[in-house]
Amino acid sequence: MIQLIALSIAITASGCNEEEKPVTAGGSIYSFAIYNGVVEEIGSVFAIQKDGAVQMTITVSGQRPGAIRAVHLHEGDCDNPGGYWNMETTDNYCEVLSMGESWGKPLAGDVGNMLIDDEGRGTLTIQTDLWSIDSGNNTDILGKLVAIHYNPYDFILECDSTHIPDHTHSNPILACGLINGK
Repeated sequence: MIQLIALSIAITASGCNEEEKPVTAGGSIYSFAIYNGVVEEIGSVFAIQKDGAVQMTITVSGQRPGAIRAVHLHEGDCDNPGGYWNMETTDNYCEVLSMGESWGKPLAGDVGNMLIDDEGRGTLTIQTDLWSIDSGNNTDILGKLVAIHYNPYDFILECDSTHIPDHTHSNPILACGLINGK
């Protein structure tokens, strides 16, 4: 009996030393035809999950130099973009910890603002332990829509406890793409 318990402890302990196998996802970002008459690939999204966190990098080109674009995760697809993704909750994520610091944005799918350089290109990289890839649960970003919005988003104002959100958030989507498995 004692040997069986020792064997069980040894098997359990050996599993603790295994490294998490990285999981990746990505896809192309396409412009909306309503803005320039054509749908064209203008960028990409790549995400990797390892060591309990997801790092996502989004790149775009062909934008107005000096612009700042809000980036969010949405439900739906490019033909029918749904609402902002918030991990199937109505929770406010402003004070929720991500990577040991306040997320600082109202929704789990609020990625951030992307600065467009003088040549019309932008890159936004974010790392968080709020998301997962291909987990099948409500934190999974696989199949979510990356939406590039025309205007930046004021996350500080949106997280201010005195702010009354009485606006419609009518910020047009310029470009989008689905996060697919790799």
